[in-house]
Parts: sequence; C-alpha cells; structure tokens
Amino acid sequence: MKIYKIKDSGFRFRVDPNENLTKYRFKFDKDNILVNSQKLSTTDSIQRSTSSNTDTLTSTDGTSVQITYNPFSLKFMNDGVTYLQVNSENFMFIEDGSEITETGTENFPHGKTAVGIDISFMTSGIRLTGFGENTKSLNLQDTTSERKFIRPEFGYNGYVPLLIGHSSSLKLNPSIFWMNPTDTFYSLKTTSDKKVFKIISEGGFIDIVFFIDKISSVITKYEQITGRAPQPPAYAFGYHQNRESYDTIDKINEVLNGFSSNEIPHDTIVINSDKFTDAQITNLKDTLTSQNRYLILQKKPQIKIDANNNIYKEFLDEKIFLQKPQTETTTPETTDPSEPANPSETTEENSLRKLFSFEKSSNGNKNILVYSKKANNFNILEETQNDDIFAVGLNENDKNCSYPDVIKSDYRSLYTSKVSNGNYYIQNSQIYVNDQQDFTENKEWLRI
Repeated sequence: MKIYKIKDSGFRFRVDPNENLTKYRFKFDKDNILVNSQKLSTTDSIQRSTSSNTDTLTSTDGTSVQITYNPFSLKFMNDGVTYLQVNSENFMFIEDGSEITETGTENFPHGKTAVGIDISFMTSGIRLTGFGENTKSLNLQDTTSERKFIRPEFGYNGYVPLLIGHSSSLKLNPSIFWMNPTDTFYSLKTTSDKKVFKIISEGGFIDIVFFIDKISSVITKYEQITGRAPQPPAYAFGYHQNRESYDTIDKINEVLNGFSSNEIPHDTIVINSDKFTDAQITNLKDTLTSQNRYLILQKKPQIKIDANNNIYKEFLDEKIFLQKPQTETTTPETTDPSEPANPSETTEENSLRKLFSFEKSSNGNKNILVYSKKANNFNILEETQNDDIFAVGLNENDKNCSYPDVIKSDYRSLYTSKVSNGNYYIQNSQIYVNDQQDFTENKEWLRI
C-alpha cells in the first residue's frame, strides 16, 4: 500500500497485493498509451507528522491527507475543511480467487479478481458529475448499482472514470480519478452530511488519484496524466444547450457569462439561427472566436426571406430555389409538409412534387416558392412578405445531383445540405452547420 503526492498534481493511493494476486492483473499504470507513467511516478516533496495511530502528509498547496491505520481510512483536507474520506464504511477489499467451502478454503489461480472501495464526499448538498456517459441527468443520482462498460460499441455507455464534486458552499472541487479499465459498478447514497460513493471493478487494482482543486485545474491535471483525447464532433462536447427561449443575444450572453463566472469550462454553444440577423450572428461568432470558442448554427430546412440574408441572396443568384415544373396547372397543388412522400412508393418526380406545392408568380418568376408557418402551406413570394415566411431551398434540377454522403431518396436531406453548405461558407467558416434532422433521422452524416 502506498500514498504519495504526484508532482504538480494530486495524491495517488495504490494497493499492491502480493505477487500471486498481481501477476495476471492488468497493470494500467505501466501502459504509456493509457497514462503518462513518468508523470505518475514523479513525486513532490511533502511534510509528514505522525502520532500513535495516524500519519498526516501535507503538500505545499495546503492539501493534506490523514492516514488512520486501525481501522484503515484516509481523510483529505484543505484549509481546515474535510473534503473526502476513504474507507470510512470499511468497504475496501481485494478478491484473491479463493472460496471458502465446508472442507476449507480452495484457491483458484485465475479466480475472482474484483476490487472495491468506498469514498465519502463530506459536504451536505454536494453534487457529483462525471464517471461516464449517461442518458440521465448531468449529476449522478442515488443508486444501489450502476454498471459502466469500458467498451467502444455504440449502445454501450463507456466511461471516463473522473468524478468531480461541486457545491456552492465549497471553494474547491474534490475529485477522483479511478485508474481501473475493467467493467465497473458503483453505488451512490446521500445522507444528511455526505454522499457515499462505492466502487467495485471486476479486476485491476485499487489505484486512485485524488484532486482537491478548482475544476479547471482538476481537468488540466487529469489531462496531464492521461493525455488529451481525440477531439469529438462539436455537438458532442460536454454540455451545450439549444432552447427556444434563446430569443435574444442578451439571453445567449447570460448563459455564456454564467458558465464563465462559475468557472465551468465551455467552448461551444448551439443556437437557432433563424431567430437572429446575419449581423448578430457574425458579431457573436467573432466574440466567441476571440475567446477560442465556437458557434454552431442549427438550421431549419427553410430560409428566411430577407434581402439582407446572405444565404437567401446566394440562393437567388445561383437559382437554387425550387422551380415550377414545366407543366400547365390551373390550381396550385398543396400538401401538408408534415406528411412527406414516401420515396419507396413513388417515382422521384412525384416524390419531389408531393413534398412541395407549385405556383407561378404573377410576374412570371418561377424560381421562388415559400412556406408559410401560419397557413401551413406554400405560397408565392409576392403574396406573402410576413416575418414568418421562409423560402424552400431546392432546385428541381438538383434532385439527381451527386451527394455521395447523403441518401439519394431523402430530398429533405438534399435541400438541407444546400442550406448547411451555404451557411458554412458564408457565416460560420470555423465549424460545420448541423441540421435538426441529424439528431432525429437515421441517415448518413453529411460532411462539409
């Protein structure tokens, strides 16, 4: 059993069983692909004070750990505040593969190898965030048993075993890095004065790094041990919101300033671009760029009719808008856009025409059709100039054009790609624009 201060980082606590129990366990800390072994093994100088049943180790940053030997426990403190207690529930164990039977104890060379420990976060009302991907709330909820898979397959929740505690009553964030890559279970129980977090892993070692620091420093120190992960798509970054209540730039700034004032790392915000002018979006993007942050515009597949809208002007110039078929009609065809045609049941031409209604304007302009949200149908541009009017961005001649990464039969995807393409090059050159369908429809990704 050993505990020491990693240089410019947290305290590391590791339990090494005897050779018979370690020779077939995966040594996580020896794999330089997973962790920086040199960083883990480089120590800081600390002060030690001792008594009959305890030792106290104090680092230069003011964090100390009190070791009690009988019964064994650890207590992490800073500036007189106790942040963490380890094994206060006497839960720590290492399975050795043996089983007790009626005739005695039987030893199995490759038997059970689970390890476990309990860690108590010693603050009333503290919240715990992290320890993996969840489809539930951002903060972990009380549970008797939750499993985390260390697998990359879609449909499984993998986990990055960094758990961060946070509370408005705390100056620092007590956090743990559980260095164990095997399948892991945890339980969480809230009492009046603490949260008790218990961990069981199917193999490996009890090997933990404890951080008592501000959240930004915790993440930096964690990355110094593990390295930085490959950057995921922007929409998958830790936390972002896109709410219909983002009606004004002031509300967007309120959210961003809230993250900054609470020192919560953030680098991306998603907004509905239809609610803002080009100038507002450009100014917001420039502001975020100066902060090394990013803006994602979530586009609906319609374009607001506005003479000052760059995308709208480009679509007019390039004749990208839907054109009237060269057939005579006396009555405009209308359809409910909420019931698009099924391409598998119709021809390409009929499928396209069922998605939209067609009408020729009084001045002979055939290439502008618009969708009225209030009327829930399509009308010609000259008859409707309200703020709730959007133009549909698809030229009928483009229905057979080659987009290798888009399903050919999905015309909604096709005209969405044109909206995204225009927006990407004009307003938001740092990052691609995703459409709402990206999150709701089973289709291939469009990479711009």
